[in-house]
Amino acid sequence: MGALALAVGAAVVALPLSSWRGALVTTAASTLAGVLATLLLPDIDVLAGLVLGAAVGVLISSLHVLFDALESLARKLPSVAAIVLPVTVTGILVYVVGRVLVG
Repeated sequence: MGALALAVGAAVVALPLSSWRGALVTTAASTLAGVLATLLLPDIDVLAGLVLGAAVGVLISSLHVLFDALESLARKLPSVAAIVLPVTVTGILVYVVGRVLVG
């Protein structure tokens, strides 16, 4: 569920949208992916998918807005670190939400 929301959010954030529009579209797409993932996994509550998808969308869009203007991302190592960061932070988020909402 979290991986699907992360994949959809990462794909949508690559679209050439303005800053606020991109953030809203990314958050909405990740939220929808989290909810749709609960249809594939019927044991998980829709509320957990909604919360997790929205949180992943906000996380991805805020990191994109934050890192978009950095000039140091033209170099190789900082750009790799910026690419890996959403996956790392989302893993922690998925674990916490999964423990609290799913059990």
